[in-house]
Amino acid sequence: MLKGRRGAALGLAFFVGLGIFAVWSEISSHHYRSTTAPHRRDDNAETQVDTRKPDERLADYTLWLERFTGLLVLVSAIQIGFLIGADRTARRSADAAKLAADAATATVDTMIDSQRPWVGLLTVSANGPIDATVIIKNSGQTPARHMRAHFVGSIEPAGRPPPFPDLAAIPPKPLFPGTEDQYRPFTIRGLQQEHLVNLRDGVEISWVIGRIEYIGARGNACWTTICTRWDGESRRFVPHETGNDAE
Repeated sequence: MLKGRRGAALGLAFFVGLGIFAVWSEISSHHYRSTTAPHRRDDNAETQVDTRKPDERLADYTLWLERFTGLLVLVSAIQIGFLIGADRTARRSADAAKLAADAATATVDTMIDSQRPWVGLLTVSANGPIDATVIIKNSGQTPARHMRAHFVGSIEPAGRPPPFPDLAAIPPKPLFPGTEDQYRPFTIRGLQQEHLVNLRDGVEISWVIGRIEYIGARGNACWTTICTRWDGESRRFVPHETGNDAE
């Protein structure tokens, strides 16, 4: 479309320029004939003499010069209009190309995200407030690279949950799709009667807190936080209201 408009504009400019050249040639030849000495075609021919006064010849020349200048202005206006139209077309084409590129990038990102690893909590099985096994699983489509995970069990006064554990000292390992991994968060093996009463009365709470970090499909950092507390009525660890998130 742009080439067709360019060809039409160039063709119009060519014909207008050709007309201008013809007019200029006629003016020049007429002016040359009127300002040169008379000549004879043969001995019997009459001498051709421009009988116009110098002011009249100057006025005619000025008139034709104005017409020539007007034609130049017309050609320039046509060219300017063509350039403006071409610029608009180029901008629309560039915008359309950018939209198409953005859509393609979004599609690729969606495909990559659909194949990413997802490492999260599968279950916290418990035989008591200080006897639990944490099982995590990669439910995604690709391996979780450089995975670090650590879970801590503790009994704390009722209130805020304890902080998440630090993973700096945990060695990394891969976790492949569909693979499970187990952790034992508690290191204590028995409870004093005082702690049992406090747990029963809600003065103290038994917590299982953990954090998982790994590298995703794009090479980006992914993480999962897990925060559970012991529920004496159901005798199991249940998710806390806050602290369970993933990225």
